[in-house]
Amino acid sequence: MLKSKSLRLREFFAPTLSLGLSALGSVTLAWPAQAAMIPVLTNSDIVADDGACSLREAIEAANTDTASGASPGECPAGSGRDTITVPAMVITLQGRLEIESPMDVIGSGAGSTVVDGDGRDKVFLVSANASLRALTIRGGTVLPGAGVAVSAGTVEIANARITDNGAPFGAGGGLFVASGATVTVRSTTIDDNEGAGAGGGGAGGIANQGTLFVHESLIANSRSNRTGGVWNSPSAILNLRNTTLSGNEGNSPDAGTGGLSNQGFAFLNNVTITGNLGRGNNPASFLGGGLRSGAAATTVVKNSIIANNDGRGGPNDCFGPLTSDSRYNLIEDTVGCGLPAATGTFVLGQDPQLGPLTDNGGPTDTHLPASTSP
Repeated sequence: MLKSKSLRLREFFAPTLSLGLSALGSVTLAWPAQAAMIPVLTNSDIVADDGACSLREAIEAANTDTASGASPGECPAGSGRDTITVPAMVITLQGRLEIESPMDVIGSGAGSTVVDGDGRDKVFLVSANASLRALTIRGGTVLPGAGVAVSAGTVEIANARITDNGAPFGAGGGLFVASGATVTVRSTTIDDNEGAGAGGGGAGGIANQGTLFVHESLIANSRSNRTGGVWNSPSAILNLRNTTLSGNEGNSPDAGTGGLSNQGFAFLNNVTITGNLGRGNNPASFLGGGLRSGAAATTVVKNSIIANNDGRGGPNDCFGPLTSDSRYNLIEDTVGCGLPAATGTFVLGQDPQLGPLTDNGGPTDTHLPASTSP
C-alpha cells in the first residue's frame, strides 16, 4: 500500500515539476562547493613548486582555491570551507599568515604542533570564518594581536596555546578581537604574552573590541603597563565561563589592572581571578589588582572567586560596580568594590585557600581549593 501511494505521488508531482521548469526556461542547479582536505607535509615556510605542501601554501590554496603547484605533494586547490591538517612539527615563519577565506587549521596537539612567528610579525591575521585548533601559536611581535589578530568573521580557537607573543607598544599581545568580529576560545591557554600603551587597554593577554567568549580556558602570566590579562572595550561583549585569570600584571606606576579591565559588557560565570598584580593608585585609570569595572560598564559576576590579588596602592581584588544580579561569589577584599545591595549569597572577606596553579585534571591548569575552603 505504501509503495503504490509513493508511485502515485511521483506520477502527480513529475508533470507539475516539468511544467514549472518549462515555465522558467533553462535552469542550472548549483550544488554547494565541497571542502578540500589540504595536508601540510613540510615545516619549511617556502612557497615553491617543490613537491611539499607548506602551511603558507596550504592557506593560500584555501584562500584562492588554487593548487600551490603541479608537482606531486603540492597543496591541492581549496574548495568551500577547507580543512588544513598540520602534523607534529615546529614551523618557523618568515612573515604573518593571512586567513581570508573560510577554513579550519588543525594541528596534532598544542604540545606537538607549533607555529612560531620568530619575532618577525604577528603570527595569524584572520578576516574570515575560520578555526585554529590543537596547536601552539608563539613568537609574534606586531601588535595589535601579535599571536592572533581577528579583524572580521566568526572564529574559534580550541585546544590551543597562545604564548610568548607581544611587543613594547600596542594591545592584545596574545589575542586581539576587532569590532564586528566574534571569537570563541575553548580549552585554551593564553599565557606569557605582552602588551603596552593606553590604546586598547595595552592588554598583555587579550584585547577585545568585538564579541568574545572564553570557556574552559586559562589566561595567565601576561603583562602590560595598563591591563595584564584581559581588556574589554566600551563597545565590546565579553563572556568568561569556567576560566582562570592568574598571575597577570598591569605595572604602570600610577595606573594598572592586573586581571580584567571591563569597560563594556562582561558576564563572568565560574571564573577565578587570583594572584594578579595591578600596580596602580590612580582612581581614574585602570585601577585594581584583580577586576576593574568601569563606571559606565556592566559587569555581571556569578559563582566566581576574586581573591589574593595585589593592588599595590589601590584596591586589591575588585574596583567598580557589579550588577544587582551578581550572585554566589567569594570576594576576599571588598575595598573599592561596588557590591550589589543584596549580598546574602556572597562569601566576603575570607581566603578561598586556593592551591597553586597546576594540572588538576581539566583542559588547562587551575587553582584547586583546599578541602577546608569556605
